[in-house]
Amino acid sequence: MKFRAPLILLIVDFALASLATAQTAERKPEGYDASVPKPTLTEVAYGDHERHVLDFWKADSDRPTPVVLVIHGGGWNGGSKERLHRFAEPNALLAAGISIVAINYRYVSQAVDAGIEPPVKVPLHDAARALQFIRSKADEWGLDKRRIGAAGGSAGACSSLWLAFHDDLADPDSEDPVARESSRLWCAAVNGAQTSLDPKQMKMWTPNSRYGGHAFGLMKFDSFLEGRDSILPWIAEYSPYALVTKDDPPVYLNYSNPPELGQDQKDPTHTANFGLKLQEHCREIGVDTELVYPQAPGVKHASATDYLIATLTKDRVDAGKGFVSLFNGKDLTGWEGAPGLWKVEDGIVVGTCDGPGHLAHNTFLIWKDGTVRDFELRATMRLIGDNNSGIQYRSRVLPKVGPYAIAGYQCDAHPAIEHTGMTYEEKGRGIFGLNGKNVMLDRKGERWLLSEHEPVKADLSQWTEYSVEARGNHLIHRVNGKITSELIDHHKEGRALDGLLAIQLHNGNPYRVEIKDLHLKVIDDAEILSWDRSTISNSATKIDRPRTTNPQGTGPILSK
Repeated sequence: MKFRAPLILLIVDFALASLATAQTAERKPEGYDASVPKPTLTEVAYGDHERHVLDFWKADSDRPTPVVLVIHGGGWNGGSKERLHRFAEPNALLAAGISIVAINYRYVSQAVDAGIEPPVKVPLHDAARALQFIRSKADEWGLDKRRIGAAGGSAGACSSLWLAFHDDLADPDSEDPVARESSRLWCAAVNGAQTSLDPKQMKMWTPNSRYGGHAFGLMKFDSFLEGRDSILPWIAEYSPYALVTKDDPPVYLNYSNPPELGQDQKDPTHTANFGLKLQEHCREIGVDTELVYPQAPGVKHASATDYLIATLTKDRVDAGKGFVSLFNGKDLTGWEGAPGLWKVEDGIVVGTCDGPGHLAHNTFLIWKDGTVRDFELRATMRLIGDNNSGIQYRSRVLPKVGPYAIAGYQCDAHPAIEHTGMTYEEKGRGIFGLNGKNVMLDRKGERWLLSEHEPVKADLSQWTEYSVEARGNHLIHRVNGKITSELIDHHKEGRALDGLLAIQLHNGNPYRVEIKDLHLKVIDDAEILSWDRSTISNSATKIDRPRTTNPQGTGPILSK
């Protein structure tokens, strides 16, 4: 469906855009700065337009490398990949074992000439296509196709954030192998980003705003603001701020001056007001965001390059390496939890709740050396006391709830048989399938019972082995090698495909949770099972959300 701004505005503004196209044709090609090393490959075509080209720098490594995709600035109407050094430090990235790709893309003025609406669709979808193309070259170029971050400035920064927050554009049924690749990012680190393309928001944040209308074919800001209501569907699709959801990757925002909300700015196009409002929005939803400007509080990374290196090279378990221990048997290196609640005792991780009132909320020991997507996990745990725990995965932090609060999928370590190993979502959609139930969520999030089996019985006060297998949207929980519950999650708005790993310490009754083994095996990105109503067997039944009758546990009492 096409959405049209008022015709008289578009006629005038498209005429201005056509003039910009003629000016674009006269621009001379740029060259790389002298500090930029020679690319490994140059002018590689990722599409059929003359501007669908990229340059590639291969980092020296004996294993697949992370990648930084650099998207140049220039208002989506100028600039080129040769501006790479303005947005990232190539030598530092390469020295850290990170490969680099810099791309050209079509301008919005070229989209206007081609009759494409809205014009901004062209540069944004070109960036997504380039990202998918890079993934299609992972084996040939020696790349880790999961760990791809984006960098850019101004319009290139906005494009990077759009990629970070937009739903995956992969089409698993396409005949084009590139189109079947994911368009999702591991992270984004940008400079001077426009985080919103909504003129009403921009005017509220920065009264002298004047940028953004050309993205929708409206060259003057007054026209942009006047025509806002008619292009709301476009804003919802192309404004980064409007796209943020809980499963999005972390982002880093760098600005040259502090924010001053509600005040005119010397440079309203690149004001930190954009960053401050996006950070607030992301925090409410649960997406990690680092905002940097002069005298900003809590700065961890001085530059986008520093952030990319830290985030993309953080010690993680790579696919194909088999099971790797996440616990060194000595201390909590690689983990973070509330001080005083977690310790290592005789080679065992111990979390302790002293009883009602000790914890304000459920709290978690969080693995800090990466996130998990598709994987197999094995953990050996026991519970001492009348309470429960769980293995949290593909999760996110909830700073508004409190420190070390988590939301996301959980394999429940619960002594009540019906809850043992069940599929559950902490601070979210609740119980999916109890022990012995295999469940599917349809596209609306409604539950279907696919099959049942005898619940797995285990004494969780003794050492018990749990395993979690996550492949795409298919999740399998096991206790002592036997399947307790399976979940197929077609609920796109609610599910998560990537996130944090953690161990739960439940509030309430006094108890201890003890973990002595924790091993992770990362697997290659798995297929997302497609929704097809016809695949639901006639024996499947629609069910209500299960309710717990044992919110804490039925285990032995912890002696003090």
